[in-house]
Amino acid sequence: MPELTIDGRKVEVAPGTNLIEAARKLAIEIPYYCYHPALAPVGSCRMCQVEILDAGKPPRVTIACRTEASNGLNVSTTGKDCVAARAATLEFLLANHPLDCPICDKAGECDLQDFTYRHGSGVGRFTEPKRATLKHEPIGDHILLDQERCILCTRCVRFMDEYAKSPSLVVAGRGDRNVIAIFPGEPIHSNYEGNLADICPVGALTLKEFRFKSRVWDLDTEESVCTGCDRGCSILLDTKRNKTLRVRPRVNLQVNGHFICDQGRFGLLDALNPVGREELGWVNGARVTAAEAASALATTLAAERGKWLVLLSARLTCEELLLAKAALRPLAKQLAYVPVAAAGGDEILFTGRRAANQKAIERLGITALSEEAAANLLAEPTTVGLLSFDGALAARLMSQLPAAAKSRRLAIVDVIAKAVMANAAVMANAVLKPPHGAELFVPGTLFSEKDGTFLNVGGVLQRARRAQRWPQGTVSESQLLLQVAASGGVSLAELTAKPDLTFALLEALGQPGAMLAQLPDDGLKLAAATEVAVA
Repeated sequence: MPELTIDGRKVEVAPGTNLIEAARKLAIEIPYYCYHPALAPVGSCRMCQVEILDAGKPPRVTIACRTEASNGLNVSTTGKDCVAARAATLEFLLANHPLDCPICDKAGECDLQDFTYRHGSGVGRFTEPKRATLKHEPIGDHILLDQERCILCTRCVRFMDEYAKSPSLVVAGRGDRNVIAIFPGEPIHSNYEGNLADICPVGALTLKEFRFKSRVWDLDTEESVCTGCDRGCSILLDTKRNKTLRVRPRVNLQVNGHFICDQGRFGLLDALNPVGREELGWVNGARVTAAEAASALATTLAAERGKWLVLLSARLTCEELLLAKAALRPLAKQLAYVPVAAAGGDEILFTGRRAANQKAIERLGITALSEEAAANLLAEPTTVGLLSFDGALAARLMSQLPAAAKSRRLAIVDVIAKAVMANAAVMANAVLKPPHGAELFVPGTLFSEKDGTFLNVGGVLQRARRAQRWPQGTVSESQLLLQVAASGGVSLAELTAKPDLTFALLEALGQPGAMLAQLPDDGLKLAAATEVAVA
């Protein structure tokens, strides 16, 4: 393990570590543009210049990203030569960079702004007209390119080549006419295109979906987990006025590294901002409050104990699944779930299994049923009805019932978005119907509207923080399950006696108990032998 000195402080690092990462261990900032921890270093921006101090020799200026730490190396990040070199680099970068900050989406989180303030000279000497190139040029499904803002760090080119495995960008032209461009007539089509806006250190690559939506300092940001598939990538949810405007990757080396796929990034924008969301409940064709619908469901399950098939959903948090198992198993004819198969995944991050918490359902010992088996169980004469926490699944099962079993009743607890009618007159005269014809409907909550955990396909338990408020009057799934247990006389003392449900969850999985707030930011890797026997 080489030991080196940076700004007079010693640090020990792993062999092969470059000086940027070595300095990061000491919380010393070395500015850079082209370097990215997930990409091969190229040393093209020349921003990360430091001084190597050799005894008896003048200081030697070099770039930190391409210099590996070695034993006894003495490095200075504050020497006058490297400080002047950084200022000169910034001056050249700003020579042609437009003053777009007032309208640029990157303003407020732009490395060029930040480093100019911290490392620049503060005075520009160029008076010549700035170079004019393409602005807001669509180059893919989600990305717009402003060539004149580009500082040619080539992160985007290398990302598409090295990580996305879809070479789509190139440095075209020569000399001062170098620009980032797509191949002629071949725009970007990749499931990882959105990451280009994240890795671009300036405002050259921006998202169509976020363009001009908000200033970044007006956003509220919470750490969460992507539910687009069971990879469970660590993400950041940026919200404004209770609406999710942007989804970004959060670095988690044991789950998703530095990036996320577009299926999750843009899929969540739609999922977390449902249009025409059902906020009222339904009971026997009448619209009621969510609380009244929850009360009616609890009373029904208690009165018809052992007669309802209950199907859980992988959209629920681990804590809700644990609570559902305890509250509903004594009241249901069968408590089960229908596994979701993988379809359309890739070999990078997206698994194709659109069931974020399926691993948690498996490990909690909930019975797995195929759709055919669930439909057959629902068709049995001793089954009164179906309670499903997945509206789409419920609709499919009810459509499969034979004519003799069409009288089976349906209860749904889910987030349902109503179809939006463009014609206001048609909407005014429309006959309102309960979702999927449910006798009982309780509007559910989004995962972004509550605190909880998700267990990904690799067995990593991650915390998702509440980023949005649920609609006024909504009853959360946890509140509903507590009400069902109370109405049915089911004791939950064993769970409620714990510090919180996450503590009880970990104990149920054979792990040392820990509260939700005590989970590591990058998640807790569970031991493999935590399967609960299926009852």
